Amino acid sequence: VTAYSGVVGLTKGGSGQTSANASLNAFLPSQTGNSGKFLTTDATNSSWSTLTGTFTTPTTNSVFVGSTANGSMTGQKNIALGPTALDSATSAVSTVAIGFAAGTAVTTGGEVFIGDQAGLNVTTATQLVVIGSAATLGAGTGASESVIIGNSSGASTVTGQGTIGIGYGAAQNVTSGRFNTCIGDLACFQGVGIGTGHGNIVIGPSSHVSATNSSGQIILGSSTEPTNIMYLGAGGDLVA
Repeated sequence: VTAYSGVVGLTKGGSGQTSANASLNAFLPSQTGNSGKFLTTDATNSSWSTLTGTFTTPTTNSVFVGSTANGSMTGQKNIALGPTALDSATSAVSTVAIGFAAGTAVTTGGEVFIGDQAGLNVTTATQLVVIGSAATLGAGTGASESVIIGNSSGASTVTGQGTIGIGYGAAQNVTSGRFNTCIGDLACFQGVGIGTGHGNIVIGPSSHVSATNSSGQIILGSSTEPTNIMYLGAGGDLVA
């Protein structure tokens, strides 16, 4: 065995360098002109590649993942996961948008959007929870303090404050009426719409108020079983 001292070159199994960082660089593809790129491989050779999509420097306590997610956000405590999620907001605070185009048009803050295109039409309403594929509310501030849960629940025409819609397609026929609660598949969607009525509680699949623009009613039951519906409240009837 022959002792060897000095720098071991690449052809002899070394790096030809005298420091750890320089040794690493000797084995990597050339870094010249490749700032900001990531290392990849074609299963034979390694190379540098460019990240696709748009990346914005994260703001304080925020997480953004996805092509053009968050746009040019400067607000804090936001989470945007998915292509174009929350990409119109600039100074929003404490907003969560998860899913393709979730909250894509919103410009304010304090909302939760979860699902494919959840909250697609929402722009300036605040204090919202919108969960479900294509679940949404109206564009303006009117629908603030609302909760919409269920695929296709709510609608771009829903602008009433304090709207609660839970169930597939629920609350689609609420327009500017305030503080209405619709629970059940297609509740407040099929049949008579609440419209501008206020303070209704409608529970049951396909259930609805007794007349358009009614207020103060409590509806329990399914419209597919009309003999099992109970109407309580101002303007309501009792069906045995």
